Amino acid sequence: MTPATLISALGSAERQYPLTRKSLVCADINYARELLGALALHTGGWIGWEGTTLREIAEELAFVSLANQDKRAGTDIEIGGLVNRALDDLLQSRKLSPSFASLQDSLGFRHLVRDSVLELRTAGVRADQIRARAANNSAVKDLAAVLERYEAVLSDAKLVDPASIFHVALEEFKNEAPCTLAGAILFAPSVRARGLAGRLADLLVSNGAETVGSDEGGDPLSPHVTFDCFAGATPSEELREVFRRIMAESLRFDDVELVATDTDAYGIALDGLCQQLNIGATMLHGI
Repeated sequence: MTPATLISALGSAERQYPLTRKSLVCADINYARELLGALALHTGGWIGWEGTTLREIAEELAFVSLANQDKRAGTDIEIGGLVNRALDDLLQSRKLSPSFASLQDSLGFRHLVRDSVLELRTAGVRADQIRARAANNSAVKDLAAVLERYEAVLSDAKLVDPASIFHVALEEFKNEAPCTLAGAILFAPSVRARGLAGRLADLLVSNGAETVGSDEGGDPLSPHVTFDCFAGATPSEELREVFRRIMAESLRFDDVELVATDTDAYGIALDGLCQQLNIGATMLHGI
C-alpha cells in the first residue's frame, strides 16, 4: 500500500467512525503518530484517534492482574541485569559448556544472549522445546539453560518482561477486553505479528479489529509526494541545502521528511543549525 493510499484509507475510517475512539495499531508508536499527523494535514483535523502498539494494548489488558499480583514491568536495565544474573549463576555453578563460558567477558556476547532470551520468550518458545530440537553439544542448549534460569530469577524479582505482559494479557483478554478495548481498533497494513504478539492480534481480530484499507479501492486524497536525493561535503552543508530547498518551494517543515544515513550525525548537525537559526524543533530517534 502506497503512502497516499494509506492516508486515503485512514480518511475513510475517519468518516466511518467520526466521533468514536479509534486506536491505530502500528509496529512503532512514532510511525503511528506520523501517520495521524499526515492524516490531520490532509483532512484538516480529526477526532478520537490514538496511536498504539500491540505491546501497549497488552499492558492495558494485563494492568489489573499484574497489580493484584504485586508485580510491575521491569525497565530495560533491570531486565538486562536479570539476564546477566542468570548467566552468571550458571557460570559459577559450571553448568555451561566451555566454549559458551569462554565468551563471558565479551559485552557483545552478553547483549546477544540477552536479546536472544527475550526474543525466544516473546516468540513463546520454551527451554524444553529448544533442547528437543538442538543438536548434541550445540551452544543452543546453553542458551536454553540461561532462558530457564532467567525465568526463575524473573519470578523471584517480582518483575515482568514484555513476554510476561503478553502472557497475562492473553489470559485476561476475555475479562479485560470489554473494559479496555472501547471503540474501533484498526491495524496499519505494515503490522506483522508473530508469537505471543501474533496470538494477541488474532484475539483482537476475533473481537472486531480490522486492517486499515483492506477494502480500499481508490485514492481520493492523492497527497503529492516527491523524492529528492543529494549529497554534500558535510552533514551540516546538506542540512543547509535542505532548508534552502524548503524555503524555495514555500513548503512547511511538517511537509518534509529528512532521510539520512546516520541519525546521530545528522541529528546533532540539525540541532546545531536550528539553534543557530532560532528554529524550534523536537526530535525522536528516527524522526
